[in-house]
Amino acid sequence: MSDQLSYDRTTDVPKIVGCNTRNIEYRWSIFENVASDLKKPSRILDFGAGSLRETYYFAERGHQVTSVDLDVSRMKIFASKYDWSRAAFQPELTVNIPSDRSFDLITAFDVIEHIANLNDVLPAFHKALGTEGMVFCTVPNKRTLLEAVNKRMLARGRVYAPGEAHLQFKSPSEWDATFRSYGFDIEKHEMAIGALANNWYWSVYLGSRVCDRLLPSLGQAMRWFVNPSIMRGFDQMDKRLGAGLSNLYGWNLIILRKAR
Repeated sequence: MSDQLSYDRTTDVPKIVGCNTRNIEYRWSIFENVASDLKKPSRILDFGAGSLRETYYFAERGHQVTSVDLDVSRMKIFASKYDWSRAAFQPELTVNIPSDRSFDLITAFDVIEHIANLNDVLPAFHKALGTEGMVFCTVPNKRTLLEAVNKRMLARGRVYAPGEAHLQFKSPSEWDATFRSYGFDIEKHEMAIGALANNWYWSVYLGSRVCDRLLPSLGQAMRWFVNPSIMRGFDQMDKRLGAGLSNLYGWNLIILRKAR
């Protein structure tokens, strides 16, 4: 069971409102402001549902959620960690996107980058989405240190667990062009996780992992340089720089609709 829960995010904030990462509490409103206007109950497809945190967020607010991920038994373990008496509907847990209904909202947080062939997913999103429906998604920006390392490790033949590796590497404009090519309009696109904080964190963390193998005490000492106080300082610098470095920010926050 420990392996099954190695990516346990049940105690994290849902991506609808933000994320706690790089020792920084990031909060955004791009998704929450739109989600708050959904009629109840709306049909929601949580694709790449993982720990079910977004599934629970919407179910607790009176929506009908279908949760899709690679392993239903794993989702059931995560489901046991939530109080479903607070939800109006129990989620449907499945490995496939249902073909017998349409959805008012599809969420795909931190998942599309793990898919080797986007033809396997994006046309299915388009088909499953209702006429007035939306897609909320988050995807990484290839213009970061971490994504450069991920791409290099993949090219060198590193073996990853199923669903773990990043397989799509795109800039913000390339993500927009990709979604448009599959029949979507970009309704909103914001960038999150500042360039200075993101790249500083991963340069220190990845360096410390190397040191862990050679001199563990040095690796532990290095991680002091990404403590919350220091990272908040980098976050403040990112905010002062404003939009100047936004094209180098770590993550894309995107809302899609079917092209008219």
